[in-house]
Amino acid sequence: GGKFANGAVTGAFVHLFNDEWRVSLSGSGGAGAGGTIEKGFVLAHDSKQPWYKGWSGGTFFTVGAGGYTDASVSGEINFGWSSNDDIYDIEGNGVTLGGSSNKILEIGYEATISKNSSLLHNISFGLEGSISPVPVETHVYFTKTSVNEWFRY
Repeated sequence: GGKFANGAVTGAFVHLFNDEWRVSLSGSGGAGAGGTIEKGFVLAHDSKQPWYKGWSGGTFFTVGAGGYTDASVSGEINFGWSSNDDIYDIEGNGVTLGGSSNKILEIGYEATISKNSSLLHNISFGLEGSISPVPVETHVYFTKTSVNEWFRY
C-alpha cells in the first residue's frame, strides 16, 4: 500500500545494514613467496535484527603468507564488505586470492573465504614500491584473522 520509492529506499538501507564493513591499513609484498599484515576497523549488523539492534563493532588484525607473482612492497588503505551478520564471522583462518596494478598507485581486489565459508570482498588503494617490470601482481595467501570487540548492541 506504500509508494514504490519508499520501499526501494527501505530495501537499499536493509541491504546496506545487513552486511559487514571493514576499513584498514595494510602492507604486503614479496617475490615468489609473499606476505601481508592488515589492521583495521570492522562494523557489522545482524540481518535477523531490526535496523536499530544487532550491531557489533571492533578492530581486527590479519597476517598471511603465500605465493606472490611480483617483486614489490606496498602499503594500502583497504575497504571491505561481506554478507556477514557479526564481526566475529571474519575471525579465523582463511584463503585470500587477489591481484592489483603495481605501478606506484595501486588499485587491487581480494576475495577471502572466511571461517564460516562466506565470501569477503576487499578493495585496496595505495602506494607501491615495485622493482619488477610486471604490470600487475597476483597472490594467494593463507591468512589468520583475530577480532577485538569494542561494542555490541
